[in-house]
Amino acid sequence: MGTADSHDAAVTAVLVAAHDAITAAEVSAAPQSRYELRAGGDLVAVIQTGADEDGRPDHASTRALIQRIEWERYLSSSW
Repeated sequence: MGTADSHDAAVTAVLVAAHDAITAAEVSAAPQSRYELRAGGDLVAVIQTGADEDGRPDHASTRALIQRIEWERYLSSSW
C-alpha cells in the first residue's frame, strides 16, 4: 500500500483504502471480505465484513464502522 510520514497519516490511509476496497467489493457483489492492517510485517488490525439478515456480506455496516473509527479519531484529536 505504501508508506506515510506519521502514524495518523498511515491510519487514515489504511481506513481510506479499506473503505474504497469495501465499496468496490459491494459493487462487484464479492463474497465476504477481510482487510488486514500490517505495520512492519506485523498484523495490527483486521476488518472483516459481517453478514446481513440474508447471509450476504454486509458491506454497508463495515463501511459505517470504518467511518465511525475515523470520526472518533478526529474527535479525540481535537481535544
